[in-house]
Amino acid sequence: MLAPVLDRHIAIDLKVCHGRPHIEGTRIRVQDIVIWHERLGMSVDEISADYALSLAQIYAALSYYFDHKAVVDQAIEADQVY
Repeated sequence: MLAPVLDRHIAIDLKVCHGRPHIEGTRIRVQDIVIWHERLGMSVDEISADYALSLAQIYAALSYYFDHKAVVDQAIEADQVY
């Protein structure tokens, strides 16, 4: 039986990132990946190089986002400073 990929790369822990989904073993939130990729237009390769993340970690974050888009978008909006 194969372990789900997202379980290996994405974590949710109330003690880390205020309980927001993040890359396992880092403080980089899924929403950070989304902003860099979807809103700022950074490529997956750029994110990987700039933040020392594997492609699998980045794609897992993006997969998590598309599975939970409304919740992640709401978290992004809540964090924006007007």
